[in-house]
Amino acid sequence: MADPKIKYDIEAAVKGEADVNSLAQRLDDMGKVLDDDLAPAAKVAAAEMRALGQQQGAIVAFAKLSEQVRASEQDLALAQKAAKSFHAEITASGPPTAQQGALLARLNDQVKSNEAKLIDQKNALQGAGQELLKYGLTGDRLIEAQRQTSAAVDALKASVQASIPAFKAAGSEGVTSARQIQDAWGTLGIKSWAGQGTRITISLPLTLAILDGISVRVGGEIYILPLSYVVESFQPAHQDLHHLSGDGLVIRVRGEYLPVLALHELFGVTPQSQEPTTGILVVVQMENRKAALWIDEVIGQHQIVVKNLETHYRRVPNISGATILWDGSVSLIVDVAHLLGQQRNLAGA
Repeated sequence: MADPKIKYDIEAAVKGEADVNSLAQRLDDMGKVLDDDLAPAAKVAAAEMRALGQQQGAIVAFAKLSEQVRASEQDLALAQKAAKSFHAEITASGPPTAQQGALLARLNDQVKSNEAKLIDQKNALQGAGQELLKYGLTGDRLIEAQRQTSAAVDALKASVQASIPAFKAAGSEGVTSARQIQDAWGTLGIKSWAGQGTRITISLPLTLAILDGISVRVGGEIYILPLSYVVESFQPAHQDLHHLSGDGLVIRVRGEYLPVLALHELFGVTPQSQEPTTGILVVVQMENRKAALWIDEVIGQHQIVVKNLETHYRRVPNISGATILWDGSVSLIVDVAHLLGQQRNLAGA
């Protein structure tokens, strides 16, 4: 069975699966419009890509489950540490009060819930590992299979480009299907002249990177949080905040303990709220990982145009891009995925 302790590149695995399935669809589209002597080859290649896509899908499932198990193990360790720390705190000065005992019971229930969740995920991981055995993928062979998939996709793209002159002039991306172009609000034009050649015209909007975001204020700055990561926002109560030795500040939200990340500390901004209880916490989530971002104010929800910051300036830590606000000022987009990834690394350190 593949080793769940190996940290697989989920992003590469997902990209490999998407590349394989996309290329299979493109080959299918080509098989419908090519001459009779070329169409069969395109259909055979599409079938090969779909078979490779099934293998890549099994890799993606195992890689994601491995990461979920790793994250759940970290969550369980954090819950156990919180319960142990609170038990030591309330028993240091005598028997606990009824309220303290009730809170300790809830902490222990959270530990048991995390343990049950971890068992279910490990069972699912074992099933995913058995699925990989059908393809002969074990241990490091899983990582090697990702490399082979990428190489197979690149080789087939090159083969398509070299075999079909009508698409060769447009490069390997010339096999993009009309359906995909229309999905991007573009247009595709094809015009042929007997004995001369074919002109393929693809028109796409100048701006395609649009996302829904929430604008938040931190000190005198306005930042954008991608809406797809946001779960909820609220003003925390003092009794729900806890300081854990070595792990910083956490907030209890419906029985879960989430790390609190102060955006003003990350970006070097002077905040308006000096304590989390006078500010706002925004809960963000990516897959199995959650955190609470400490901000001063939620301004509103907007649809924004994303500008690549690296192209015009340089890469900025914890920032994924920028946008121009309604008043003409520039606002930075918080890289929530990177923040949560950093938090995972800290939790596992």
